[in-house]
Amino acid sequence: MVVAALVAGCDLGVVPGANRDDTYRLNIEFSSVLNIPSGAKVLVDGVPVGRLAGVALRRDRAVVTITLDRKRLLPDSTRAELRQMTLLGDLYIALVPPSGADGPMLRDGATIPITQTEPPANVETTLLSLSQFINGGLLARAQELGRKANAALPGPDELRRLSGSAAHQLSQLGDSVDRMDRLVQNGSAMVGSLARNRATVERTLTIGPERFAAIQQMLLSIIELIADLRVLTKPGGDLLAGRTYPDLKRMLSQANPWLMEIARADTSVPENLTALRDLLVAKIQPFLLGRGQVDITRIDDTKGRATKVVDLLQAIGVV
Repeated sequence: MVVAALVAGCDLGVVPGANRDDTYRLNIEFSSVLNIPSGAKVLVDGVPVGRLAGVALRRDRAVVTITLDRKRLLPDSTRAELRQMTLLGDLYIALVPPSGADGPMLRDGATIPITQTEPPANVETTLLSLSQFINGGLLARAQELGRKANAALPGPDELRRLSGSAAHQLSQLGDSVDRMDRLVQNGSAMVGSLARNRATVERTLTIGPERFAAIQQMLLSIIELIADLRVLTKPGGDLLAGRTYPDLKRMLSQANPWLMEIARADTSVPENLTALRDLLVAKIQPFLLGRGQVDITRIDDTKGRATKVVDLLQAIGVV
């Protein structure tokens, strides 16, 4: 039985009526070769040219080895497909060479890559996928997903409100075409200005970070200076607090009139000069020229001093 199986396995890779020396082998990569029968036929344009010799698994793909008639050479751009002759018939390998293709041919041991193959789309595979979809819980999960989507989406009233709001927004956008045009024009003008002042912008971006860092350092130094000023102002704060505050307040109250006079000096000096000029011109000068006269209308005597002054003025003839 073992010898018969080995002999039969060897005969699987030989085209009927052909010797082993009249065939060559090709490898074909498929993503799936489910339900392919042992010794499946290999057809080109509907004509048998070989048979399936074996199937091996390499990483994530199945590699099918076939034997072909050596007289039947195929270009390296040939496609390979798994097909069925009838609805429930066995799979076979169809080789589809491109029409009018020129180029290198497939030689013994060559491989048709997975990018040039098509997996089977038979009834068994479709029913298997459908059963996995139904029995594997995918259908229930899809239904649950549909229910969650319906719950998340707004109801009819809310949908109408949203559509009305969207229509209103589109209408307002249509009414704002002029504003949009101005916005685009202003943006274009700004971009043009940046392009014209490219050197200035590049210089700003080049030296800007260094300058900003220096400014930041300066601000930190100012903050540290303000913090250090607390040491200098602390004695003044101690002076304003405690028992020395009433004495300081009295001292300031005495100096306040002086300070106010000094503050008003720039406005009072012209007034005083005007009064002095009037005194000299209207009073003293006429008196000294003999045209003045002093009339005493009231005497407020303080300890007899005013009477003595009047007597003196009468003695010299002023009064």
